[in-house]
Amino acid sequence: MNSLKLHKELVSIIDDLHNLDIDLEITNDRNELRKIMVENITDILSDLYSKSIEENYYWDYCNFLTYADNYEKRLNKHAVSNDEISEKIESLFIEHEINSINRNLERPIMKYFSSNLRNKITIADKKKINYLKTKLNLFESIESQDEFNLDLSYTSATDKVIYLDQLGILDFLRAKSPFNMSINQLATVLSAITGEKTGTLQSMLNPIFSTETNQKNNPLTKFKNLAKIKGALNNIGFESQKTN
Repeated sequence: MNSLKLHKELVSIIDDLHNLDIDLEITNDRNELRKIMVENITDILSDLYSKSIEENYYWDYCNFLTYADNYEKRLNKHAVSNDEISEKIESLFIEHEINSINRNLERPIMKYFSSNLRNKITIADKKKINYLKTKLNLFESIESQDEFNLDLSYTSATDKVIYLDQLGILDFLRAKSPFNMSINQLATVLSAITGEKTGTLQSMLNPIFSTETNQKNNPLTKFKNLAKIKGALNNIGFESQKTN
């Protein structure tokens, strides 16, 4: 069963359990049914957590990497129009996300997770909040033009490639052998540096170095991200010579 079906089944059985709990009549059959339902919920939560990692499926208790990979897609859905997403809109989205994540551990569903899974979720939620706060801090740094120590370790794959481009690293490596002959080799080496998958990087590098490739995945066409990163580099005293 895929993540979406597991998620729907989880919601359904939790609703059934809630309806059972508001039934004031207590019988042995009811208690036995409740026990079975709770066991089913625990099993589904475990399966959904594992499956969501495999399928990169977002839900409230997904792991950090799945959350980060789905961030931009969810932000775009959050936006009220198809216009370019402003920093104000993204800041409001981030604040909502932080509040929601902080409430995660207080929700009744937590008691149905195994202790091991609760620990993983707690760690993942802390990483999510650090990731979101880093984005907020970056907006504030661009607005105030103040220099401060900023942790960019949770930068998305798209932004990592933009940083590499603006710093001139992509052009430098592309001029060297074997990278001048193979985008795959370049993606492989950058995978070791960035921690991103080779396939993910290659899908973004191909359109950068080939205008004949579909430009959908070209990070340099993400003008909001590009402007944000140029601003961040300017703040630390680096002026990109790139014209894009």
